[in-house]
Amino acid sequence: MSNNQKTDRIRTVCAFLCENGIPERYHDLMQAIILTLADDPDCSFENACRNYAVQNRISGESVIRACKRAVCSGWEQAESPTALLFRQRLSPEVFVRNAVDALKNKL
Repeated sequence: MSNNQKTDRIRTVCAFLCENGIPERYHDLMQAIILTLADDPDCSFENACRNYAVQNRISGESVIRACKRAVCSGWEQAESPTALLFRQRLSPEVFVRNAVDALKNKL
């Protein structure tokens, strides 16, 4: 994958996160989880969180909790009727899977 493709993927994910009211402080975490699942469709949400935790030397549970906080914040902050989290209260796992689908559809 070229650097331009990587940059486009990151921009697409960032735009999705912004559109859904995910606070910027969670963007790196959520991008990593989303891109992991986009690259490995057989990977589960929990395994992607554990992999992130290992890479960053934190507990897997803290990563899952941070994902939950990010999505809960999105529920509260999403203002646009086009935002997925404006319309539905998705679990973090379902939200991430929707982000993966959006990424696949954009690229």
